[in-house]
This record gives sequence, structure tokens and C-alpha cells, in this order.
Amino acid sequence: MRIKQKEINSEEAFTRHQRIGDRELQRRQLLAENIMDLNEMFESQGYKAILGFDPPPRWSAYLAQIEVYYSRAEVERWRKIVQRLVKDFGYELRDFLDIPVSRLQDIVSIATDKEKAKDLFYRARSNTPQDWKDTLCEFTGKPTSDECIHKMSVWQICSKCGTKTCIHNE
Repeated sequence: MRIKQKEINSEEAFTRHQRIGDRELQRRQLLAENIMDLNEMFESQGYKAILGFDPPPRWSAYLAQIEVYYSRAEVERWRKIVQRLVKDFGYELRDFLDIPVSRLQDIVSIATDKEKAKDLFYRARSNTPQDWKDTLCEFTGKPTSDECIHKMSVWQICSKCGTKTCIHNE
């Protein structure tokens, strides 16, 4: 069922949107605290004291506990971010919690110093997805979407049989 524009309560929608944003920021702040503690737990091997020593404890077993329950990939992703941006460059987690983790991963892989990271933080907050791709190209020395001279093909897929057909070559 479609609701007509005049029937939508804009004030309620914006209030609800603000609450969602506020809770998301709180979630990210709690995640940041957990990531710092998990990083310390890993480096100090404190998880071994929690799991016991027989059989020999594994990091993945600690992460799989009901009270913790983070994927190893997610923790490793954040450990790399923390290592580069917090420990190497001296930023606080709160300095970049509003940036999507995928963009933080990109920043970690290409920022060579604190100033470049700061520039990338600004761009990560304001770029559209295509602009972000162009920013990454710019920093890595690859051609941006405006500079690219690839010849492109346009394909069409039949909705009945699924056959893919080239309909245009540039």
C-alpha cells in the first residue's frame, strides 16, 4: 500500500531518523570501546586466562563465546584500523567513528602519514561512492573515471531466457 505524500508525518519521520542516528552513534562508540579491549585482550593474550589452558585456548574460540561473539574477520579488520590510525598516526577512535568501515579499510591501505589520513577522512565523509572511487584512484596513481579511456560495451539480458547480448560497443 502506497501512502500519499500529504499523509506522511514529516516531523515524526525526522524525529525517528534522528533517534536512529543517535543510537547508531552510540552503537559505534560501544563498538570502539570493545575493539580497543579486544585488541588489548589479543595482544596480552588475556583471552587464555578466560578460556583456561587445557586444551590450549584459541583466539577464535574466545571470539565465538556468547558474551563476545564477533567474527574473527571483523576483529582483524578493526585491529588493522586501530593499529594504523590510532597507534601509528595518533588518532582517537572517536575521530573517525562516523566513517564506514569499508572506507576506513581503504584509508588504512593507502595513507602513508597522518596528514594524508586526515585528508582522506574529510573525503570519506563527503564523497559519493563514485567520488570515493576516484579519490582512491587519485591517491594510488590510477586513472579516475573522468580520465579513463577504456572502450565500453553495453549488454542486454533477455528477461525471458536470460541470454546476454552485446548491443553496443563504444
